[in-house]
Amino acid sequence: MSSNRLLGRSWGLNRGEESFLGVPVGMITLAGCSAACLFCYLAAAEAHPVALDPSAFVAIAQDLARRGATCLYLVNPEVSCHELLGEALAAVRRLEPEWPIVLKLGGHEPLALARALRPWTDAVSLDVKVFGPADAATVVGCPDYAERVRALADFWRTELGPWPGDRPTPQGVWFRHVVLPERAHGWGDGLRAVDPTGRVPVWVTLHYRPFGRARQHPVLGRRLEAAERQAAVEVARGLQREGRTVWLA
Repeated sequence: MSSNRLLGRSWGLNRGEESFLGVPVGMITLAGCSAACLFCYLAAAEAHPVALDPSAFVAIAQDLARRGATCLYLVNPEVSCHELLGEALAAVRRLEPEWPIVLKLGGHEPLALARALRPWTDAVSLDVKVFGPADAATVVGCPDYAERVRALADFWRTELGPWPGDRPTPQGVWFRHVVLPERAHGWGDGLRAVDPTGRVPVWVTLHYRPFGRARQHPVLGRRLEAAERQAAVEVARGLQREGRTVWLA
């Protein structure tokens, strides 16, 4: 594929993301995530990547803004040429100066990407997937995932600050975490390790659905059981008692 193209997987209005962003968000999903998460819904998608030059990317973004998207929600930015993506996002900012640009990151991206995209980033949804070394290697496919996600959390917390919760437009960083089967008890300790300050809000979803390879996995191939859901809720309540902001979905 030509090096002067961004690889787009899909784009459109999406109402299934974090509700505090407003609905709908203007989601653009780029192609070729560098992680190998067994439970990823994108791994089950059949869409073929489409080559976009920066002007085509900007045209898509402007169309989403005109259709009422509350923000540009960019998924999988790590797979594209940083310079081209920066050029495209800079153009979006010039044309839509009041429109927030939100990055959806998986926690495995290099810090070099974060630094390259920082000038055009208003908010970050950092999808903290797992916390233990075994899960990092076998579930996410990144043996050093814990170190990567802590580095990204530190970077974005320093650069943007935590999501304050009282702004009319997206600004800051928050964690997004999907509770997985057999992992409903330890995720609170994992988040404490990722954010010792306790300042970054956490968006937790208990509505796990297996996709892709996860459907054949002996554990990840099922939804949460009632007892697991209750355990995850109790963890969330414990975090809230500590003064942390936790949203349950």
